[in-house]
Amino acid sequence: MSTDLANDRLALALFRQLLESEPIHPTTVEDVLKDSAPDVAARVRRMLDRHLSDTQRLEKVWHDAPLEPTFPSRLGPFDIVRPLGRGGMGMVVLGRRQSSDFTQNVAIKLIPGWMLDASQRARFLFEREVVARLRHPHIAHLIDGGNGPSGELWYAMELVEGNTLIRYCDERKMPLRERLLLLLDLCDALSHAHRSLIVHRDIKPGNVMVTSDGQVKLIDFGIAKSLDSAASTHTREAAPMTPQYASPEQLRHERITTASDIWQLAALAYELLIGVTARTDTAAIIERPSLRAATIDDAVAVTRRTSPAALAAQLRGDIDSILQKALRDDPQERYDSVAAFAADLRAYLAGRPVSARQGEQWYALRRAVAKHRWAVGFAAAAAVALVSGTVVSVLFAHRASEEAQLATDTSELLSKVLLARDSGASPTMNLSEYFTHAIDTIRRDTSLPPARRYGLLNEVMMRGVEVGAKDAILRAGPEMVRLAGQSFPAGDHRQAEALTMHALALAIQGAQNAGQVNSLLAQSEAIVAKLPRREADGQMLLVYMARLFLANAAGDSDALITYSRHNAELARTSTTLSAQSRLNARMSLVNALENTQQVDEALREIDSLLADLPEYARTDHILEGTQEWVRTTGCQMRSRVKVADALQDCSRQVGELEKAGRIDTMNGYYALLGLGRSLAKSDRSAEAVDAYRRAEQSLVAVQGANATSGQMANVKRMLGTRLYALKRFDEAEIAQRRALDIVALSFAATHPGRLGIQLELAESIAAQDKKDALAPLLLADEVVAGLDAASQARWKTLHALVNTSKKTP
Repeated sequence: MSTDLANDRLALALFRQLLESEPIHPTTVEDVLKDSAPDVAARVRRMLDRHLSDTQRLEKVWHDAPLEPTFPSRLGPFDIVRPLGRGGMGMVVLGRRQSSDFTQNVAIKLIPGWMLDASQRARFLFEREVVARLRHPHIAHLIDGGNGPSGELWYAMELVEGNTLIRYCDERKMPLRERLLLLLDLCDALSHAHRSLIVHRDIKPGNVMVTSDGQVKLIDFGIAKSLDSAASTHTREAAPMTPQYASPEQLRHERITTASDIWQLAALAYELLIGVTARTDTAAIIERPSLRAATIDDAVAVTRRTSPAALAAQLRGDIDSILQKALRDDPQERYDSVAAFAADLRAYLAGRPVSARQGEQWYALRRAVAKHRWAVGFAAAAAVALVSGTVVSVLFAHRASEEAQLATDTSELLSKVLLARDSGASPTMNLSEYFTHAIDTIRRDTSLPPARRYGLLNEVMMRGVEVGAKDAILRAGPEMVRLAGQSFPAGDHRQAEALTMHALALAIQGAQNAGQVNSLLAQSEAIVAKLPRREADGQMLLVYMARLFLANAAGDSDALITYSRHNAELARTSTTLSAQSRLNARMSLVNALENTQQVDEALREIDSLLADLPEYARTDHILEGTQEWVRTTGCQMRSRVKVADALQDCSRQVGELEKAGRIDTMNGYYALLGLGRSLAKSDRSAEAVDAYRRAEQSLVAVQGANATSGQMANVKRMLGTRLYALKRFDEAEIAQRRALDIVALSFAATHPGRLGIQLELAESIAAQDKKDALAPLLLADEVVAGLDAASQARWKTLHALVNTSKKTP
């Protein structure tokens, strides 16, 4: 479209906006035209002059209205202090109510009597009604209203002292994520208005304020429209507008719906994120956000703590799709609601797939993998622990920092293998299923050299352990041993690695594999004994890790502590291990101490590690997920002995993970678990149940709803305990049965953890008076005799209950 035609359309839109504001004050004309190009402003003024012959009323106002209209010194209970602003629909002044007890400042919007006709009166009264109707923390609320001494109409509303949303964010150099969080507050406010059958119609930077304490406030419903046809007779479709931010249907003077607000909201988001307006003129096609961002000035990017290229990368993909959908020309092709738009923004922040990209090949799977790939970094926190905080995986501990690029290259190759169209993967699979599929894919792909397949399997297996993909790692172990034999010479450190990883996979499955695990580890240790120190230290960490898992499965607390202390000692003495590896080894001791109830020592160890964490991060690349893991473990330790401190610590960890969109990770699971335990110990069982259910949701996001990992057993057990405390015995039974079913897959019948869950389940069943279901759970006398005194007493009570029922005629 030519520039002249575009300017004609813009001038016509501005002219019609001024007509809707009759009677027109000279300052109104200047306000409307101040940001227009000179040619456009001249065209508007010519149209106004030609209009004089058709309406003497317009001529009178245009030429004779006072430049600075007066207003009363007092309206209702408020003294008028000074003007705040002026627009086509009257003016806004600062009002103050002074009493002996308090002072209240308000923003008063008023329209002078000389400006009022029937149409203006109806519109102003409707606006006042709208503000009174909307009660939301992110909408400036009505305080009072009435008629002035000279015929003015007025209403007083909350005085929003702050800055516009965009300026607030720019002055604080807020990055993209923080800007989106504020935008979500605006979405909530606008959704409330829509639920109240109100369309704002003027969402623009000047109408979205942020207070000094960071509260978003939507203001100025001066051209709002009701969706209730009976109440909308005061408004016309060709209402005033701000052309730069008007939706396409507003510019075309078509029917206005909530879709118009969605377009304006997206236009505001575009400018908030990129620093330039979405529309350059009324005829322009809106450019893809990431492409536009790549061309912005460096100074604009600095206010977002990034560079143009980095900002473009952040926007590419999900944000591009979200904003493009909301900014479509056809209202029917936009989001159905502001809530749907907000849901996609929240999904982006949380690392979940967004609806705007549904239908793209493998999009959901790519999104899940991208989110979780570095969820806890190379060091996974107790990813397959079978009792609370037991064994800390020291995966990748043997990898020095110079090998990090190899891991990245392997990940990229793995993605290409999995995302091939004929790979058989499902976009809906969870991460556990993803890694199992990956193992099968690599095992079948004989086109890759054996050494490369070995590297792929090693990478996938380690990440599979992180997310508790037990089936995946069990399949990988034997294949790694076979490929290592084909690819590397006898005595190579990868021969030892393959044997150890196979032993690890078997140890994770349970103590029944102890013989085979010990045989494999003996073979590995024979190779490690001949390796140079720079290779041997990392391999010994893997050996200790496998022995830790085996000790845990067997319920051997002494071995658990012994091997975790070996790990920690190796971390202190080795000169070849990376900082990441040393951190992992020390964490294995922390969790072993916690598991064996040596909580005070565990807390001292984690506090020491937290103090050393900045130094580790300075000397080596410690991933943020790993640092989160250490801090989260600290909150868990405190939840056992320092409840008040833990409540604050774990609440902060949960809040930070939610804000960062990483709550659906293993770190999120552990932070919520610590929060739940702290709440439970504070006699806040109902809140603890909520925390445990959220922890379960985080775990399901990683492992799937049917996961049989130790974490799932653990959260189910803790959930059952709190439900029992709330006397919700049937729900407790369901959770405890699930926990028992899981641990029975790996723990022997006499394992302390398994016996503890069985006792709690039996008590939940007994509380429901289901004696027939209780009987099969009772333990033999010789098993009960080996328990502590308190547990023996509880079992004897249950035995007596069943025996009594048998004797009753």
